[in-house]
Amino acid sequence: MSCDVETFHNFFWLNKFLMQACGILPISSRYILLNYFTKIMPFVTSTFLVLPIICAMCARWEAFNIEAKTNIIIGFVEVYVVGGLKVFVLLLKCSKISELIKTISEIWTTIDDEVYKEIAFYATQALYFTYGFTSMVTLTLISVFLTPLQMEFKFDENGTMIQSKDLPYTAGIFHNDLRIYKIWYGLQIPAGFLSITHIIAPDVVFIFIVLHGCVYAKLCQIQFDKAANHFKKPQSLKINVRKTMIKCIIYNQKFLEHYHATENVFHFHMLIQMISSLALICCYSISVLYIKGEEVKNLMHLTGAVIELWMHCWPSHSLWEKATALSDAAYALDWYNWSWYDQKLILFIMTRSQLSRKFTAANFAAITMETFISILSTAMSFFTVLRQMI
Repeated sequence: MSCDVETFHNFFWLNKFLMQACGILPISSRYILLNYFTKIMPFVTSTFLVLPIICAMCARWEAFNIEAKTNIIIGFVEVYVVGGLKVFVLLLKCSKISELIKTISEIWTTIDDEVYKEIAFYATQALYFTYGFTSMVTLTLISVFLTPLQMEFKFDENGTMIQSKDLPYTAGIFHNDLRIYKIWYGLQIPAGFLSITHIIAPDVVFIFIVLHGCVYAKLCQIQFDKAANHFKKPQSLKINVRKTMIKCIIYNQKFLEHYHATENVFHFHMLIQMISSLALICCYSISVLYIKGEEVKNLMHLTGAVIELWMHCWPSHSLWEKATALSDAAYALDWYNWSWYDQKLILFIMTRSQLSRKFTAANFAAITMETFISILSTAMSFFTVLRQMI
């Protein structure tokens, strides 16, 4: 298969659409107003969904029971902290993200058919992550919209409404007019689908970029394999070893540049994700046990929060493992039979590969699978304490 930019877009199209939908990636330099619209609109729709109930709860705090307060606070954290704040941080660095995407697309113009399957493996993983996470968040949103359909309006003997249906995103209003209720419900549907781009886009673009960092590590590994094969050939062909090792250094340098650029863009994004995941896992665990009638919805949210945390930790951990493995792969070569100059090339790669290449949450913690387990453990500890207090 021929590898080019068009091949890259076959893997990137959904990520591109989601990023453009929330303004992280500009649609086109020619459509300035449209670019500003995509940046602002998800914030507007999120405000429309959450702000009315926040105002109502602040004005009539005692009128809301503990279940309603929990749902409102969790919704506020999920929409604004998990979604809006992460997008806002990435909007400040949208030019750097565009440069990263451009650099990634250039990889596909430099590889040949021989290594296409090796490279396409990571791009396919990123695309499946995007499909899976988008489907999960969309299904969760649909469950939120379907929940009010299980409720009914109740009237007294005189035909006066005594119990109103709740909206998917409750507004703290008693809806005694069915027509107005339907208008609110109808407006919340498109607003909900626009607002979830805040949740989906930052996560899938991070995974896409990190997994393409693995591409550089894999290309370097392929060059190591070529060097090992060249060394087995007659002495007249040994010059190929040096050329191959120089290619290794080039790919290793590109990998380091990619790592530092990704860390610079996403380190604060990761801090927000770790804190919000800890809070949401704990809160949704409480909601599943104590909020009656919404167990399925809250369980889906809990599952989504755990999967979202894992989606950040696993690619980062995988990239760190592949970067560390480069040093072992370099050492496994027959470098002791090489010239002094070629041995220095190997030593150069080994030294740089042994440095830690772990993504961090604003330098507070490394993002690895150990961090994933630690956050789950901490969330369950908080859950146990809160359960005893309730």
